[in-house]
Amino acid sequence: MTDLRIKNVKSFPKASGSLFARTTRFDQDDPRNVIDTQDVFLHDDDNYFAAGGRIDIDRYFTSLIFKLPKGLASGKHALGPGSIDVDFFVDVGDGEEHYRAISGEITLTEVVEGTRYKALEFRLTGRIGASGKTVEVMMGKFDIS
Repeated sequence: MTDLRIKNVKSFPKASGSLFARTTRFDQDDPRNVIDTQDVFLHDDDNYFAAGGRIDIDRYFTSLIFKLPKGLASGKHALGPGSIDVDFFVDVGDGEEHYRAISGEITLTEVVEGTRYKALEFRLTGRIGASGKTVEVMMGKFDIS
């Protein structure tokens, strides 16, 4: 899944749980800066487990996807290249934006490999391409099974 697109994310099977985060993608007062969803997913992608959440409503889509390596343990982990990859998608009706984490940290408090992942806190900086637009995602937490 190195070339994920929104259509792929929309087809991920639904899991149980919730995901919450704040982002700087929109103006400060825009409610789309809050990602608060129970539309979550968890599935085995052979090399890792994809866990995350999505919001898909009229003319707005957003999703956070954590590519959790197999054998991962509870504790603090880096986010970004060479560690846990994270994809952040946004589409407000005028084209898909795909941010990838370039730095950040996550605290996993519960890991039952392939069955349940619980993050007490995560934050990251995402960027489009090598030198494109950046966003912050912070105050994040999830419980997905």
